[in-house]
Amino acid sequence: MKLLEYEAKNLLSLSGIVTPCSSIVHRNDYLQLSLPVVLKSQVPTGGRGKAGGIRIIEDKKDLQQTINQLFELSING
Repeated sequence: MKLLEYEAKNLLSLSGIVTPCSSIVHRNDYLQLSLPVVLKSQVPTGGRGKAGGIRIIEDKKDLQQTINQLFELSING
C-alpha cells in the first residue's frame, strides 16, 4: 500500500502516535499560512526533496509563487 505523507500522518495520529502539525494547502490557501513554513508536494514516490518538491518559505512575497511552482512540478512522472 502506498500512502501519501499526510495520509500516513493521519493513520499514525489515529493510533495515538504524535506527529508534527500539518495541513493540506491548496493554491489559494496561502494567505492563511504563518511563516516560516515548509511546503511539501504530496506524491506517491521517493526523491521529492531532490526533485524540488520540498521548500522552506520564510518571506510572504515568495509564498504564492512557490505554491504555484509546486503544483506545476512533475516528480518522477
